[in-house]
Amino acid sequence: MKTKAMTSILALAVVTVTVALAQERFDMLVRQDFFAGFNGNREALERGMKITEDTLAKDPNHAEARVWHGSGILYLSGQAFQKGDQQNGMKLWRQGLDEMEQAVRLAPNNVAVLIPRGATLIHILERLCRRQHDR
Repeated sequence: MKTKAMTSILALAVVTVTVALAQERFDMLVRQDFFAGFNGNREALERGMKITEDTLAKDPNHAEARVWHGSGILYLSGQAFQKGDQQNGMKLWRQGLDEMEQAVRLAPNNVAVLIPRGATLIHILERLCRRQHDR
């Protein structure tokens, strides 16, 4: 009887922790909007950016929101460069890199920060290399 009770309590604890972790994953709130935005859906990007901005307004040290916001800013810098707006492009470029660096300083071992940052930087590098190769 004690074993069944302990097993039930343990199972309930595991379920509770699993549900709590699923609810805490910030990337689940913004990932689809950012990816759609990076593929040209401006409204989706704006939605994702708003979620990160609202989160950062409540908690400026929210590392996951900071890294996603920085990634969005880097995307916007690319848009500015493509339009020929070098000055704004550089400003956004620096801001995006700075925000992602701040996120890593806030949570240096958090994969929910390291993965979006790494994926963003790899994607940018691939695009730059492809453009250089096409010249």
